[in-house]
Amino acid sequence: ALQSGLMLADGPTRPAGAGLLDQATNTYTVIIHEGRNHIVRRMLAHLGYLVTSLKRVRIGPVALGRLKPGQTRVLTPFELRQLEKFR
Repeated sequence: ALQSGLMLADGPTRPAGAGLLDQATNTYTVIIHEGRNHIVRRMLAHLGYLVTSLKRVRIGPVALGRLKPGQTRVLTPFELRQLEKFR
């Protein structure tokens, strides 16, 4: 259903990617293409799932890698060019 898009109270969602990462811990990957408030939680709630935690691992073309919460790093020139294309 995520891959087809859903109809939420504030309108339809764009199609999203989803897949199982770890069955033992019920860990999934979800790839969205929009940034509405709590969109992942709302999409999964619409399907009857409860989200207990989320972890962002990438923003557009920039992977966060091993950054810890609150940590920052300088973007490379390549990443900056990729972000300009991404907008």
